[in-house]
Amino acid sequence: MDRDPVCGKKMNRNKAYITIEHKGKRYYLCCPVCQAEFENDPEKYVKKSGK
Repeated sequence: MDRDPVCGKKMNRNKAYITIEHKGKRYYLCCPVCQAEFENDPEKYVKKSGK
């Protein structure tokens, strides 16, 4: 299981709302709100997720 880096929700890759690639790593997001937050400041969430 992966986690949405914005809200921390456990995500099944196949059921993610959207997959975003940032600096060669894929992030799985659960909804449009998390997508907007991630796209607004991806570095904040990359650091938060420990990657």
